[in-house]
Amino acid sequence: MPVTTVEVTSIEQADGITTLTCAETTGQDQHAELPLLYYPGYTVIEGPGTAFKTANGLVGVTVPANYTGTIRVTYREPKRWLAADVVSLVTAVVLLCAMRRKKSKRRKEA
Repeated sequence: MPVTTVEVTSIEQADGITTLTCAETTGQDQHAELPLLYYPGYTVIEGPGTAFKTANGLVGVTVPANYTGTIRVTYREPKRWLAADVVSLVTAVVLLCAMRRKKSKRRKEA
């Protein structure tokens, strides 16, 4: 069973955004597979439909019945990853401050 079941006019990638131009002509919701490896966080930012993981491990997009136009997809980091980045940054700052204090203590003792 093919993953792409709509008429695809073009697929363009620029600045982290993949733009799919397509037409659904069967009157039923269909799918299009994009040339992107799937990671959780891909989302449709413009147009209808949703992003999902295809059987091939790529990003797929649902295309509603009778839709003709463009759908834009991009990757957005999950919020928990942003929280992990903040924790890492705070840890690095704390370690740097602790190293500076230890260094300045040694200088005062000498």
